[in-house]
Amino acid sequence: GGEGHSFHSFFVVREPWRNLQVAWAEVFGGVHRAVNRLLDEQLLGSRCPQRDVDLERAIKLSFLMPNLIWRKPPSSSGTKAAVMQSICRRRLNMACKMDIVGLVRDYERDVLLAKELEPTPAGRRSDENKVRRAADLMSRSKYGKARKEMLNNGLANKDDPRVVQQMDIKHPARKEELTPLSDDELSYARRGIDRENFMKELGRLDHDVGEGLGGLRNE
Repeated sequence: GGEGHSFHSFFVVREPWRNLQVAWAEVFGGVHRAVNRLLDEQLLGSRCPQRDVDLERAIKLSFLMPNLIWRKPPSSSGTKAAVMQSICRRRLNMACKMDIVGLVRDYERDVLLAKELEPTPAGRRSDENKVRRAADLMSRSKYGKARKEMLNNGLANKDDPRVVQQMDIKHPARKEELTPLSDDELSYARRGIDRENFMKELGRLDHDVGEGLGGLRNE
């Protein structure tokens, strides 16, 4: 739910439609396979500047891909599920064809459109959304989370100098550069995970606290 943009970020679909899950798995899996392939090339051969650049780009794409595919378009009135599904299907088709340039252009167009829309004033509308989210949590017996939602004051203003100062204190700049891994460190065998145990532990996770589609935020 919610509008299609929130200041400089976008809301994303929380759970892919069943008829799009296979395509999403292929696209997102392909992105991570590319990362693993480039890492393997680094481990097996000598380091080279172009490979480092390619690896950095692949990692960035893995972070960006969920937003490229599942973001909701800028809107002050929301987007219907059927329309949203059609938009995501079109984006997935572009991703399957590796039309990354087209996906990025779509994203940039949405960013410009979002800037044209006036942000929703924090007041009555914001309170209504908060109550709506809390009611949704309560309907699923998530009373503790509903209480936290009602008491939540939202995100801090990143343009406030006081907020910036607090963040600088909490997260100071690195005092020295990290040294690159040695050949011995790069040659260590990677740790794996047993699929059966992984699926068992995955099934035990609580709803609404797991990582989002991109693994970068909590749902």
